[in-house]
Amino acid sequence: MIANRNYGLLWRSMALTGVAVVLAWIGGCASTTQLDSQWTDSRVQGNPLRQSKVLVVCEAQDMAMRQVCETSIGEQLVAMGATALLAHSDVTLGAPAIGPSNNNLPYLEAARKINARAIWVSRLTPDAHYVSPGPTMSIGIGGFGIGGGNIGLGGGVTMPIGSPSVKTAYAASSSITDVANSQLLWSATARTGPNEKLDVQMGELTKMLASSAGGLF
Repeated sequence: MIANRNYGLLWRSMALTGVAVVLAWIGGCASTTQLDSQWTDSRVQGNPLRQSKVLVVCEAQDMAMRQVCETSIGEQLVAMGATALLAHSDVTLGAPAIGPSNNNLPYLEAARKINARAIWVSRLTPDAHYVSPGPTMSIGIGGFGIGGGNIGLGGGVTMPIGSPSVKTAYAASSSITDVANSQLLWSATARTGPNEKLDVQMGELTKMLASSAGGLF
C-alpha cells in the first residue's frame, strides 16, 4: 500500500509539473512580438528609399486602429530618415477609396499624386483572443456540534464580482512597393502578443517590421 501511494504521488507531481511547463510555454509565446517571415528582392542594391517620401496605408477593421497603425509606422519611418505620408491624414487621397485589397496596386495612383517614392501597406488582422476571468469572492460557512457527537456542516460559495477581460493579439502582413515601376521590394509578417493598450501593441509590431525593412532606408 505504501509503495502504491508513493507511485501515485510521484505521477501526480509529474503531471502537475508538465501542466506548469506547458502553461508557461503558452504564456511566453502569447506575450512576445515576433517576426514570422520576411523577404527582400535580391535585385535591391544599397538603400533605394533613403530619405524618400513613403505613402503609409494600414488596412484594419476600424478607423481608430488604422490611424494608430499608420501613425506608428510613420514614426518608425521618420526615425529611419524617410518622410511618412499617412493615408488617413491626407484628404486629397480620398479616404473612401482606400480599402482592403490583395496587393498595393490600388494605391499607386494616390502615391503618384503626392509624389511618393514608395508605398508601405500593412494589413492588420486579429491573431488570437485571450480571456482572463474576472475577480471572484468566496464565502465560507464553518461547522458546529450537537450533543455528544459532532455533526460537521461546512460549505463555500464562490461567485464572480467582475466581468472577464478580453485581450486581442494582432498579426500584420506588410509590404513595400516601388511606385515608379510597381516593383515589390520587401514583405514581412509579424505578430504581437495580447495587450489592453492598442498603441503599445502597434508600437512593438511596427518596430519589429521597421527593423526588417531597415535595409531599404
